[in-house]
Amino acid sequence: MPFALGLAKDNFEESIKFALKMMVEDGYATTYASIVESLGSQLFLDVVNDSFDSNEVWAKEFLSRTESVFMLSNQIPLLSLAKIEPVKIKIANAVPSDEELRQWRDSPPLPADPYVLFEPLRRFEKGVVESDRIMDRRRSNPIDVIAFSDPNDLLSYPVPPKAVNPSRLRVVNVFISIATTGYSMPFGKPQVVNPLKAHTGYQENQIVRKYLIAGQK
Repeated sequence: MPFALGLAKDNFEESIKFALKMMVEDGYATTYASIVESLGSQLFLDVVNDSFDSNEVWAKEFLSRTESVFMLSNQIPLLSLAKIEPVKIKIANAVPSDEELRQWRDSPPLPADPYVLFEPLRRFEKGVVESDRIMDRRRSNPIDVIAFSDPNDLLSYPVPPKAVNPSRLRVVNVFISIATTGYSMPFGKPQVVNPLKAHTGYQENQIVRKYLIAGQK
């Protein structure tokens, strides 16, 4: 996150926290559905997770009342790369030996668990379970996590359902063409869509809007 937002990260998170806290403390809603987009997917989870870990009451109430989370152009795995410590291998010589090269080859540069990139969602899941226990909430259904991705969106990623416990967070990936107008290459084919439009046009898409209004119905 810091590499993407710099000093603005704290300002964004303070604004998100203020809005969520005021919403919960006003007490108008009994359940919550959150809609986050792009960088907001990580910011939202960081705010809620950190506030829960800090034992803030509003975060526990928010988590216990959450029914669904809609993520438009989710960037969680991309931004989580900034938090992963690579495997460090000591190279004794300027020219690595065959043994050092073999060690490098056999040691993955990233943790063996590929779902570690979705650790923010795992923390969210843990917070939900603990908040439900504290607030004495009995859920009949898991929280729906609906992730929208356009294959032409270079910054959007699906969420593997196995990254979380499906009995607690039910992941649904929706693949949709947000940018539909193609631009011809020099020889006419294939056509390439505008990746910026593919990344920023989710809220304007009618199918996405129907999902946001009616969920999976």
